[in-house]
Amino acid sequence: MALGAGQLKSKKPTLRREEDAIQRNLVQYLPYMLPRPHVLFAVPNGGKRSPVEASIMKGLGVKPGVHDLVLLWDRRAFLMEVKASNGVLSPKQVEVHEEVVLTGCPSGVVRSLQDAIAFLRECGIPLTLKDGA
Repeated sequence: MALGAGQLKSKKPTLRREEDAIQRNLVQYLPYMLPRPHVLFAVPNGGKRSPVEASIMKGLGVKPGVHDLVLLWDRRAFLMEVKASNGVLSPKQVEVHEEVVLTGCPSGVVRSLQDAIAFLRECGIPLTLKDGA
């Protein structure tokens, strides 16, 4: 759809797009730094859904507030919620974060690759730069 008179195209990306860019960066570069074997994957909970599709997803076990990225390493799970520079956790995300912490799994909010590296190092994961990065 073309922009009409009086419509301005925003120069600043939306929070969602900023979070997408951060997450893309994480899944692109973290695998080169993580010890092997590991599994890093996204949980595709976000996005708009029709009421029917939302009902189907709920029935399949989709839970609102679940973290964006999960890392499995050394028989443990590490969960990361990706947020834009000024993004805040929703009430459901806070609730899930608290539940995850009670299970003993580390849960962190990351706003950049540097944040993710710091979180994972705090968790005791030995990160290194491997060839191909």
